[in-house]
Amino acid sequence: MLVPPVPVEVDSSWSGFGLPMDQQVDAWCAERIAAAKGPGVCSANNVPDAEAYAKYLCERGVPAAEIHSYLPDAEQKKRISQLEAGELKCLVHVSMLTEGIDLPWLAWGCLRRAVASSVRVVQEVGRFLRTYPGKRHALIFDPHGLLRNIGLEHEESIGAAMDAVLEAGPSRRGKAGRATEAGIMPPPLAVDT
Repeated sequence: MLVPPVPVEVDSSWSGFGLPMDQQVDAWCAERIAAAKGPGVCSANNVPDAEAYAKYLCERGVPAAEIHSYLPDAEQKKRISQLEAGELKCLVHVSMLTEGIDLPWLAWGCLRRAVASSVRVVQEVGRFLRTYPGKRHALIFDPHGLLRNIGLEHEESIGAAMDAVLEAGPSRRGKAGRATEAGIMPPPLAVDT
């Protein structure tokens, strides 16, 4: 089993902000995204939600854009390039960056959208747990406790889940994968809930 080499850090201090639940989650996520180092991705419920949350982040000084399948391919590629180049800090996506895309340079991910499927959660987390030269760790912002709800609150269980996805076959693995053929271990992991 591949296990990130440092313990998972869990921040369970969130108690809400006296706002409706969606607004509490949005504010909690925005605070962490603003403080995060490097590029990352944040999940949304649908296209209007992705557009609105990207605007919400921009209004708070976080360079962000939405990305979804209704955008032309050229615009999708442009936004991903802007994220990698540091022109954007966050791409807010609608199930688009969960599988079939290799972005190993992502530093963090925010599980803003509550989903019940453990497979979807593992696929999404897999986008930013990939190794990359100079990458020392990856952060997961999990306001809904999705990892805990599916039994993945510790780095050992996350490593086992990632291994299970890898064992499903090369088509599920992507180019970078989490394998250690070259002796590169996955980056350390911190979970913020």
